Amino acid sequence: MFESTLEGARGSDASDRIRAIYTREYRLYRIKVERRTMKEVDFSEKGTMWVSFASSHFIGCDFTDSHLENTFFDFARFENCTFHDVIAFNVSFAGCRFENCDFSGATMDQCNFNGLHASKCDFSDSSMKRSRFINARLSQVQFFNCDLKDAIFAFSHREDVSFKHSNVDEAYL
Repeated sequence: MFESTLEGARGSDASDRIRAIYTREYRLYRIKVERRTMKEVDFSEKGTMWVSFASSHFIGCDFTDSHLENTFFDFARFENCTFHDVIAFNVSFAGCRFENCDFSGATMDQCNFNGLHASKCDFSDSSMKRSRFINARLSQVQFFNCDLKDAIFAFSHREDVSFKHSNVDEAYL
């Protein structure tokens, strides 16, 4: 399924390899970058398609204005990352952990957040249409003015979560 991998890249080597690929190309396409730690990588205004970042750790990375499609972040960890105005379609964040991440203005339709653990995150002014948060654990998370049409939050644990000015009547809470 995937054409190439970044074999043997560990820690900052993985960050350096991603930076090198992105300087040659606008988009990561059909590769695996799994179980890697990426620190302060600038993914802004870049794209991914059919990429797997499964079980990777992102620290202080910037995804602003990125276009993510059919990308897999399953069981990845994100700390202090920015996703401002990102466009994500059919992206899987299943089992991920987000701490202090900002998704404001993002369009994240039909994304899988099942089993997500999110703390101190902001999804303000985002579109989350048809996204799934089944069995998610959300703590101190803001969904201010979000489009949640057909979003599913079944069996999720919510502590200090705000849906102010969001269309929760069209979501499954």
